[in-house]
Amino acid sequence: MTFAGSQLLPSARAGGISLMAGVVLAFFPSLFTPGGWLVSPVDQSNYAETLEVLSKYPSLAHVTAMAAAISMLLYGYGLLGLLGLRAVPGSKFSSLLQFGVITSLFGWGIFLIAMGKRHMTVHLIQRSMGESGDPELQNVLFNAALNGYADMAGLILAFLSIYPFASMMVGLGLAPRFGSMNIYKIASIGLFVVGAAGFINFVVAQHFPAIALDLLLGVNNSLLSLGALCLFIVGVGMYRQRRELLPDENAS
Repeated sequence: MTFAGSQLLPSARAGGISLMAGVVLAFFPSLFTPGGWLVSPVDQSNYAETLEVLSKYPSLAHVTAMAAAISMLLYGYGLLGLLGLRAVPGSKFSSLLQFGVITSLFGWGIFLIAMGKRHMTVHLIQRSMGESGDPELQNVLFNAALNGYADMAGLILAFLSIYPFASMMVGLGLAPRFGSMNIYKIASIGLFVVGAAGFINFVVAQHFPAIALDLLLGVNNSLLSLGALCLFIVGVGMYRQRRELLPDENAS
């Protein structure tokens, strides 16, 4: 099955702009989400403390969740621009590109649902703090927020189990398209390395509970940032209409 020339897919230039914009926008929630790196940092595995921080900065929590969701939509639209690229003759891996793009879209869709859960969680924790006249209702709303936050964490965990494979397949699919070593080939290889390291980190988190969770989360966040940088570079190549990133009939 080929998607080359489909009017449903963005042009390489539009896809590149979307990828770059998504990466830039994604750094805002990664830095300013309440309870994260800069705003009242807490142990993210302590749900009660995290909810308390969210209750102090509800507007910022909503804005960062919205920004994260929009950045995922921009990622998805941008990566669709690669869906029309045909496999490189003689390459065993370039055919993985389409599978990697589709898997990425699936993973980012799960992340979008998680952000919807975050919005609902913030709303519930706001309500629980505001219903001062009814302690029983406060307790019900807080427990609902706690359960919602646990559900959100589960969805993000599902995303973290998918993105390593998506990143590896996109990287393996893109790298053979570049005959010589350049910044775009390095970024493609970087996507594969990020995916492989993310998979190892995920397995370690599952089977070695003695290792501090904060350390594993820090490694994971660093890998996601590196992967975003690689995607940004790919987006630059798409915007500049690199021959290797254009459908065959458009390449010159």
